[in-house]
Amino acid sequence: MDENPKQHRNLIFLPFFFGLVMVGGMLIGLKMKDSTNVFEKIDGEEFSKHTTMEAPLMQVIRYIDSKYVDSLDQGEFAETAIRNLIRDLDPHSVYMPAKAYVHSKEQLSGSFVGIGIDFLMINDTVTVGGIVDNGPADLAGLHTGDKILMVKDSLISGVDLTADSIVALLKGERGTTLNLTCLNRATHKAYTTNITRDEIDLPSIPVAFMINGTTGYVKITGFSATTSREFAQAVKKLIDEKGMQDLIIDLRDNPGGYLQEAVEVLNHIFLDKHKLLVYTSGAKVGKKDYESNGASRLNIKKIAVLINEESASAAEITAGALQDWDRAVIIGRRSFGKGLVQEEMPLVNGGAVRMTVARYFTPSGRCIQKDYSDRMSYDRDLESRFNNGEFYHKTDVPDTDTTSYFTANGRPVHGGGGITPEIFVAMDSMLVNQHWYILNSMSYQYILSHPQQVSSTDEKDFLKNYVVSDKMVDDFVAYAKEKNDVLETVPVEYFRPFVKRTLKAYIGKLKFGEDMYYKVLATDHDDFVKAALKQLKKDDILAVDGSGE
Repeated sequence: MDENPKQHRNLIFLPFFFGLVMVGGMLIGLKMKDSTNVFEKIDGEEFSKHTTMEAPLMQVIRYIDSKYVDSLDQGEFAETAIRNLIRDLDPHSVYMPAKAYVHSKEQLSGSFVGIGIDFLMINDTVTVGGIVDNGPADLAGLHTGDKILMVKDSLISGVDLTADSIVALLKGERGTTLNLTCLNRATHKAYTTNITRDEIDLPSIPVAFMINGTTGYVKITGFSATTSREFAQAVKKLIDEKGMQDLIIDLRDNPGGYLQEAVEVLNHIFLDKHKLLVYTSGAKVGKKDYESNGASRLNIKKIAVLINEESASAAEITAGALQDWDRAVIIGRRSFGKGLVQEEMPLVNGGAVRMTVARYFTPSGRCIQKDYSDRMSYDRDLESRFNNGEFYHKTDVPDTDTTSYFTANGRPVHGGGGITPEIFVAMDSMLVNQHWYILNSMSYQYILSHPQQVSSTDEKDFLKNYVVSDKMVDDFVAYAKEKNDVLETVPVEYFRPFVKRTLKAYIGKLKFGEDMYYKVLATDHDDFVKAALKQLKKDDILAVDGSGE
């Protein structure tokens, strides 16, 4: 969204796949002691009051401050020292500068103050890519596809601005007014509007719908402060209004979030009381069990959970508990393998330290944290999995932990490197094809620049009957080639079905809203969803045939 951010809670995340970085960690919200001491002496007597670790560190810092030959930016020096102190502990203990910390809190709070849009740059012009229903921008008359020409008296169209600088122009305090001059996508006429900034919900469940007559589909993109409430509301609505019996929970590409929210999502699934859902243990914080509370009234029959290599931490806690209790069939590829718990300590400079204080374990006793003794190998783990063929062949998934743990029904499971699904789904090689990466990234630009006439006024009719024509695909590829000469050799026929699917998803988003984008992707040739629907038809969803699934 245009800006994005309250709590001090338990949290979990993921690093990266190739060049894509996704921050990771799990916060547990313990109270921190005051860490704002200022030392007035640097002699041995003063430092003798502190621990063996603290004394030399403080001594060196004060010595540098008092005697170094050149002047130092104390704030920058402190940040560098903290970052270097933290980074060698483990891959998920990090220092966050003030700006990054604010952004992290916004993402996890489930809401933020803004005008309620997301945007993209098309030909050096800020173009509205999406609008929050009934948000400030929506109420002020902005439309998806409109171009923002001016913010107050500042021209931003045709000006080389970074995304961060645009966000800074749009952000502000709640209740303040933002004056925008825009160009209407449909009429091509300029208009001016005043938008009052307000708190905007940032949902972690962008779509929940019936994928067939008895099966619901819920996509969870992260575990923020509102996820469990969103989950309960979405599932209850599907049960009460649509007669849902079975459920597909999509945790693909979910980097994690708050531990408590993962526990509460599980509480909505397990009807019995005192079932162990997860436990944490660390040398300084002890062992803590998280058990089901038996308060759920959601009657869900069979469950399938979708995961991949970018499902991490809170997502792995959720999948691991459901797997250990034989409550769901897990479908996809081995998850990331993030089993460390972080505690967050805000600092006086506005930043924060997020430090590992415990490991988490699934109900069977598994710690799914992968080995990080070799940090370079750890950082390149997903790349290694790709190169080793693990993303394409179930037989290439390594035994990361030889210790056997057992589910409630006695099935053997393993830890030490993620959650391994019962049913394997290979990666489509197209996802790492350079041509497809470019085409996919330009598809929404094309739809916004070339509005399509859609006669469907009903979502079901659109999903079932709307077809992207071959001519539209050819026009899009021609448009993309004009923008990027790498596409001159693109094999159009190979990509045609994928382009049709993506263009339809974006057309649906423009016509019906954000959730239609996900509905199209889930119902149009999604191998994970197909495998889930096939398995949910069985009386025993954990009965996996020997066909190489």
